[in-house]
Amino acid sequence: ASLFKNDQHIASRLRELFHRGYLDRPVAQLQLRVRDGVIAKGSVPLVYCVTKSGLDIIGSERRAALGDGKLSWVGKLNEGGRVFMEHTLAIADVSIGLDVALRGQTRLERLSDTALLSGMSDVRRASAKPWSLRVNYKGENLTALCDLAFAVGDRAARRRWNFLVEVDRGHMPVTRASFQATSIMRKLVAYATAYDDGLHQSDLGWQNLRVVVLTTSADRVQTCVDAARARFGSAAVARIFLFGVGGAAVDLLNHEFIDGLGRKVRLIEQAA
Repeated sequence: ASLFKNDQHIASRLRELFHRGYLDRPVAQLQLRVRDGVIAKGSVPLVYCVTKSGLDIIGSERRAALGDGKLSWVGKLNEGGRVFMEHTLAIADVSIGLDVALRGQTRLERLSDTALLSGMSDVRRASAKPWSLRVNYKGENLTALCDLAFAVGDRAARRRWNFLVEVDRGHMPVTRASFQATSIMRKLVAYATAYDDGLHQSDLGWQNLRVVVLTTSADRVQTCVDAARARFGSAAVARIFLFGVGGAAVDLLNHEFIDGLGRKVRLIEQAA
């Protein structure tokens, strides 16, 4: 049975936890109501984050079960502005959407954070950024650092697929005249180099890897695909990239992605 009778009951409980100091309302969300100097009409759902007192109540064992990595960003929401908050919520949408998509599955399941970290060294597991992959590309040091990492396992076939996710809100150029400046392509090159160097195996302890890039529109997806094809051509590494449109309503399991070779593919290529 549900702990809450309806949305009003949830809202009431959130307000009570807020007034007791266990939750906070990030001030950055006030900026989400203003677009081009105009305040949005109607009610806008409030976003809450857990405070230090709230984390203390949750306790270390429960935090470990939830995944400390998923909770680590909550205190940062007040530090960033609207763009940071939109990006953070978009990452949460991906994670929650994946869990929802897997609810009715009999074979597929989302693996735990413990399973994701199991093949790493003790030093890397203890790091605040265990997914960070540092590479050298033509004499330049690059870092591939995803927004979200997850793995999906097939119970019957005893297979698993590992994913690093980039959530693009459309603010970063796909390519630039100078490769030294930040761009989507610079990120892709970092991931491709890490893959070619086998860092997903040596550093992460994974046998396979795909990089999911979720962006804002079909046009931007095509722009990313065109840029990837121009950079990587028909190289095998282009297959690791999956480009798609993100959003709270996206069913990642059934979503039609386009890979770096321009082919339409699914997230999980499941054996029959």
